[in-house]
Amino acid sequence: RAEKKSQETNEGISSLAGDQVGTGSHGVDLAEKQALASKLAKNIKLKQLANRLGGLRKAWNDRKRAKRVRSSYSDIVGAKFSDDVTKAFPIEIALAGTEEGRALFALKYSQKTLLTKDFEAKSTEVDKGPVVMYIDISGSMAGDCELWSKAIAFIIADECLKQRREVQIHLFDTIIHNSITLEANRKDNAELLSFVMTWITKGGTSFSEVINHAMTKADISPKADVLLITDGHSNVPDAFVRRLNLFKNEHGINWNSFCIGNTSDTLELFSDSVQTVDIYSDPESSDLFQEVLKT
Repeated sequence: RAEKKSQETNEGISSLAGDQVGTGSHGVDLAEKQALASKLAKNIKLKQLANRLGGLRKAWNDRKRAKRVRSSYSDIVGAKFSDDVTKAFPIEIALAGTEEGRALFALKYSQKTLLTKDFEAKSTEVDKGPVVMYIDISGSMAGDCELWSKAIAFIIADECLKQRREVQIHLFDTIIHNSITLEANRKDNAELLSFVMTWITKGGTSFSEVINHAMTKADISPKADVLLITDGHSNVPDAFVRRLNLFKNEHGINWNSFCIGNTSDTLELFSDSVQTVDIYSDPESSDLFQEVLKT
């Protein structure tokens, strides 16, 4: 009954907000959010997600499933000339198996012109780009949804900064209200995060604005990961979905979404993964985050 009441309240607030741009203000529950964030810090799945963001984008997930040629390397990504016999293609090694081929093999070896496999670096050496977070601060996020969304954002930002990764945060309702960049060497990260944790509006919600901003205004590099945190109350025209999917494919970007307290068919249209968050669950529970399987 509590869950149903909360959902009805959020939907009512969202309907009242409509398409209106909200007026920003600071909430007074920073301490409560930080207390929840400290509990979420112990949630293994959330930390795993934070560690997975970045260089481990969709193409990387495909490579992880492939059989490795050697345990110390990832998949072959090309070929190059060298004298490293351990990485030489079989056709080159075969030269040494015949009387006539040995001389050619020896010549290639001496000139470092053996055709050898070029491997991807180890996963721990993959450069991780920035994390781009879009956080819903609309009227429908008021209450528990806003509390959980900000706590999750805080933990992910904290994890990324520990890894010396840049974090770009965009607060939105029907427009992008504020954009903040956190860097490992900035001295005012704590103040900026406090602003993010407390800033709210009573506006509507527009995923189309988020998608348009990501494609045209945000500094999203090919190694970046996008993370959308919302309650899922918005629609997106098919044209926007098609444009975003093309954009992601062209730039190798992975788009992850957290849906707070609800499920959302809309998020599944353009997200590579959707994690639902049960706001009535224990913050340290392993079942707190459930990935929505696409059909």
